[in-house]
Amino acid sequence: MSSIRGFDNLHKRDVFELVRSVAYERKDVILAMTINRLNFEHIETFVREVSMWHGGGVVFSFSTPYVGDQQPFYLKDEQKEQTVQRLLRLKDVYGDFIVMSRRALELLRPCEVSRWSPQCPTWAAKSIRSDGIPIERCIFGPKADCSRCGCNISTSMVALGEGDRETARMLSLPMRLATAAAPHESIVASSQPRRGDCSSNP
Repeated sequence: MSSIRGFDNLHKRDVFELVRSVAYERKDVILAMTINRLNFEHIETFVREVSMWHGGGVVFSFSTPYVGDQQPFYLKDEQKEQTVQRLLRLKDVYGDFIVMSRRALELLRPCEVSRWSPQCPTWAAKSIRSDGIPIERCIFGPKADCSRCGCNISTSMVALGEGDRETARMLSLPMRLATAAAPHESIVASSQPRRGDCSSNP
């Protein structure tokens, strides 16, 4: 348990328990895990723990750097590839608790990102700053390195554009969970060619 408490020490508060108090037995709450060098070794532990909260599930993304940013905080391509394979195995075990389709997970692979990112479907969502000013291009802003994008919204939209039926079903799942969870208010935490041929395709 202590290995997945994240920045509790930095924040000087029990963030993990605070999240649990909000998400526990809330089918209308979907957790979002942004994967980076600080937490990528604990994904399985995290999923195993939060699955016992009986909430709405969890989605995954990779931290997306700015152009030219080479901080060790971000995963290398090889680490991302290995991590996606781990996420796919978790999908096999936890099913719809991972609120992403297999294709949306596959599209987080670096070889896939290099294919779809030049035509990223940024039209699918409009991001607004807290002061009401629109954010240029996407949630990450104009300085983001699209070639290293880790956004699960983008991968889901690309998979949907490919005609992936599981993605269409998964995108409707939060609404169905939220409706079933009434009277709580719903909380969802944050033309493409067919898939490319990655040399390490599983």
